[in-house]
Amino acid sequence: MNRLIKKFKSVRLEFLAEVQTFPVNERTEKLFDKWSLQDVLVHITAWDMWTVEVIEDFRSGIVPYWPPSIDGFNLAAVADSKGKSWDDIYLELVESGALLIEMCKNIPKDLWNKKIWLNKSFTVTNLLNTEIEHYVKEHLSKTLNTMKEN
Repeated sequence: MNRLIKKFKSVRLEFLAEVQTFPVNERTEKLFDKWSLQDVLVHITAWDMWTVEVIEDFRSGIVPYWPPSIDGFNLAAVADSKGKSWDDIYLELVESGALLIEMCKNIPKDLWNKKIWLNKSFTVTNLLNTEIEHYVKEHLSKTLNTMKEN
C-alpha cells in the first residue's frame, strides 16, 4: 500500500506544481467547461475530505455516506466556496491532501481491500486508485492543456 500512497503523493505534487505556474489572472476564469481553476481546487478538496470521512467511518464500523448525486456534490462544494480567497482555497487543498495521505498511512493492511459498502465494489485501494486516475486523466492533463492554449 505504500506504493499506492507514494503514487498518490506524486501525482498530487505534480498537480500542485502546475497550479503554482498557472497564470494568476486566469485562476478564477471559467476555463474548464463551467469551472475555473479555483473551482477545480474546491472540487478536489471536497472529494479528499469526503474520502477522509469515508475512511474514518469505515474504520469505526460505520457505513459511510455515499452522495446521491456526484454532480450535486460537486455543485454544492463549489457554491459553498464562493467568497473564499484563492489563498484560502489553495491552503485547504494542500491540507486536505496531507490529511488524506496521513489517514491512508494509518489504515490497517487488512482493511485496504475490504469492501466499504455492501452494495458497492469500492475498497480503500479502489478509492485511492480512483483519486490517482482522476488526477492524471482529468485535472493534471486539463490544467496542462489549458495552460498551453492560453
